[in-house]
Amino acid sequence: MLYMIGGSPCSGKSTLASLLARKYDLLHIKLDDLVDEMMSQASVDSRPICLLRQDRNPDQIWLRNPEEMADEEWHFYEEIFPYVKSYLIKNQDRPLLVEGAGLLPHLVKELEWPASSYLCLTPTADFQKKHYKQREWVPYVLEGTSNPEQAFENWMQRDILFAQMVRKEAQKLGYPSLMTDGSRSEKETAEKIARLLKLPNTNKIDIKGENYD
Repeated sequence: MLYMIGGSPCSGKSTLASLLARKYDLLHIKLDDLVDEMMSQASVDSRPICLLRQDRNPDQIWLRNPEEMADEEWHFYEEIFPYVKSYLIKNQDRPLLVEGAGLLPHLVKELEWPASSYLCLTPTADFQKKHYKQREWVPYVLEGTSNPEQAFENWMQRDILFAQMVRKEAQKLGYPSLMTDGSRSEKETAEKIARLLKLPNTNKIDIKGENYD
């Protein structure tokens, strides 16, 4: 049993997946927790983008054209997907709810899983910026840049572009898509996702969610 929530960063994927995993007795897997290991494996296999990312300084990472950054992020996820796919195959008999921006629609399609098992979740630009600013670790990510304000703006524009790309592809390939804007509570959004993913009602546990506007 495999369910997947892809999309773009800061859309509420982790929060909502955690709620759904508890409610439907699924194992919540954050792709972000596996990326470093998969990137190391890809570097050993001489994947070009993974090798490039090993030696960049903060300015080289963040003070670039956002379109270039978004395009590279897209191809980075393509590079590590063989390792994601291997992980999913090894754990295919477990009840998984996997979430992460690396689950690009065209890559998920390679798995030949039912379309209803994947959802593309993206935020509005305002929702994304508001919630990124609330994350305590953001300054540490940008530490060492010569222009932190510009670096943050580039980061935001990169993710806005990435969200547009992944939404467009999900629509093209026939996958369900949902946008978070803070107008619904976590519980309401989780219930909508459950319907879109056609999660089974067996072992369902009633839970409460917060409003994350």
